[in-house]
Amino acid sequence: MKTITRRLIIGAFVFFLAFAVHTVAQDAPQFSAIQITDEGALHVAWTSTNHEVYQIQCADALNGNDDGSTAWQVLYDDYPSQGTNTFWLDTGNYNLAPQILHPKNMPMRFYRIVDLASRHNFGRAKRGHHVAVE
Repeated sequence: MKTITRRLIIGAFVFFLAFAVHTVAQDAPQFSAIQITDEGALHVAWTSTNHEVYQIQCADALNGNDDGSTAWQVLYDDYPSQGTNTFWLDTGNYNLAPQILHPKNMPMRFYRIVDLASRHNFGRAKRGHHVAVE
């Protein structure tokens, strides 16, 4: 049953990637893969650019604020590119207030990757991309 649930989640993710994800800039990061580890963590991968720095954000719901906006929380800040393909493992962040729980303890999580800027030119966020995982 656990394997079937994981396959359904990954299948839903692939479907979502193919049809529901939109790009806010042509050279924005593109989610390329997601895997669920045996411990229930999420291994997230995206296309990236050499020497860029990213911020990984998450939300438990989209459009959950009173004004219809999404309350994005920073999971990891200043995450360096690993070349043209970058990956990161979501195990939650218990050092924040409020804490961001391990994904296995959440029914759903949405992700957004924001390209902060070149390591040599830190500036405002330039472009981003988001995806949902149930």
